[in-house]
Formats: sequence, C-alpha cells, structure tokens
Amino acid sequence: MVDAEQDRLAAKLRGFGPLGILSILVILAGNFVLPPLSTILALVWAHESRTPWSELGFVRPRNWMLTITIGIVFGVTFKLVMKTIVMPLLGAPAINPTYHFLVGNTAALPGIIFVMIVVAGLAEETLFRGYMFERLGKLLGSSAVATTFIVVLTSVIFGSEHLKDQGLAGAEQATIVGLVYGTIYAKTRQIWMLMIAHAAFDIAAVAGFGPGDVARLLADSGIVRNRAKIEASIQNARAALLVPGGLAALVWSYAGTQDKAPVTLADVPAWTPASKALAAELKRHGFTFTGPVTAYAAMQASGVVDDHLQACSFRRSAAS
Repeated sequence: MVDAEQDRLAAKLRGFGPLGILSILVILAGNFVLPPLSTILALVWAHESRTPWSELGFVRPRNWMLTITIGIVFGVTFKLVMKTIVMPLLGAPAINPTYHFLVGNTAALPGIIFVMIVVAGLAEETLFRGYMFERLGKLLGSSAVATTFIVVLTSVIFGSEHLKDQGLAGAEQATIVGLVYGTIYAKTRQIWMLMIAHAAFDIAAVAGFGPGDVARLLADSGIVRNRAKIEASIQNARAALLVPGGLAALVWSYAGTQDKAPVTLADVPAWTPASKALAAELKRHGFTFTGPVTAYAAMQASGVVDDHLQACSFRRSAAS
C-alpha cells in the first residue's frame, strides 16, 4: 500500500500536472533564497520522483582520469578564448567589475575557489544542464528543433541568473557558456566533464589576475584611479575575510543610541566618537584608508546610525 502511494507520488512529480508544475516552480525559486538551494531541491525531486540519475547526466565515466583531464584542459582553454577574443569583441572589460576585489587578493582564494567548485561547477551544471534538460526534454520531446530550443532557452536563463550580481558582461559570458556547455550536454548527456570544465573555467579567470590587472584598473576611468586606494581595496577585502565573527558584526558592535534626531544638515556630523573608535579597530585588523569619516559613512550606509533628518519620512522613528 505504501509502495503504491509512493509510486503515485513519484509519477505526479515526474508529470506536468499541478504537483509536477509546483515542484518545478519551487525548485526554480530556490536560488532566490540561496544559490545552491535550487540544485539541492532538484536532487531531492529526482530521488522522490524516482527519476534515474542517468537522466540528469550522472553517468559514470569510462575513465575518470581522462574525464578530469579533458574537463580541466577544456575549461581553461575556453576561458582563455573568452577572455582574449570573445569578450573584447563584445566590448566587455577584461575583468568583471564585480570581481575587482579579487585582483591580488590571495586571502579570498580559498573561499572563492570553494564557491567555484561547489556552486558553479557542481550546482549550476546539475540545475541548468541536468535538471532543466530532463524536464524540458520530457515536455518538448527529443527532436532536433526541441533540443535546439532547450539549449537556447536554458542558456538565456543561465545568463539572466548572472545579470544581477555580474552585470551585462557577466550575463553575456554566462549565456555563451550556456550555449557551448548546453550543446555538449545535448550531444553527450554526461555531466561530470562539464562540471569539471565549469569549475576550471572560473578558477582560470581568478588565477589570471596579477600586476597587469592592477595596471588595467588604474586606467579605468569608471573608478578612482589611485594606486594606493586600489591596493587598499584589495588589502581591505583580504582583511574583511579575516575579521573574527565577520565584518558586519564588527561594524554593528559600534551601534549606540542617538540622543536626538538632527534637524538640519548642519546637525549631521562628519564623524563621531564611535566612528573614530571603529576606524581604530579596523586599522588594528589591517584595514587602510578607513579613517573616522569613512567609518562613519560605512555606519550610515549600513544603517548602524540613523541620521536622517527629524522631518525625513525615511527616519525609523518617523516610519514607526
């Protein structure tokens, strides 16, 4: 009886009725909460729906060493082609502004490499190639037209996923990557090599950062072109990763009570004793170019202090 009920549930999850559609929506919504969550939910769906793992591309390679080697070589080579030829043709910067903080930032490497292997390599390939190809393939069929449509659609969705945090350049690159990886997956239906290639692709991008990239940033008219401040930004990114308990907790530890709301802009200070103390603590942790005024600006931006004018509708006391 229990087995029969589980069979019916599995069939509904695999289908495109109300429960099947709901499961798709829940899985796709997972990334809005936490990027790997959609992949975790997709794997749970595969288990509960009794979908063979091979239908998500999890096919054991005949030769693991060969698969790993091909994946690494392909991923690194593909990244070099994208960085030196394709992205410049699209007018994209050599380094995505989102990742300027990684230039020369060796302290951030362990964390970012973990993200590239787990979130990018394993999770994104499982979701955008394995799961989406399985669902769309069941819905649209396996004809050449349907397969081409699936490759294009999943690539566009993959690109749009990168738009918010990586901007247009990141979305363009992700869309192209999606087209290439999607085409390979459509032909092979094997995902392990693509996971390795995806991770190698991203790691190769970071491994290429060096003094030349600092020089390139100095020529970027869109940022403050001051070598000391660029190097300070890199150093501060490193220092932020090493703050015990996290940088947010450190900054919020200096949140105090305000005696009264400022009435005019003249009442808003440039710095406070609390920001001076925070600046000294930041300096102790290795931060540079973070004096009392900069520290106070950080406290303002993060909401640690509320110095909206008394009559301002955005003031917390006024809103309440």
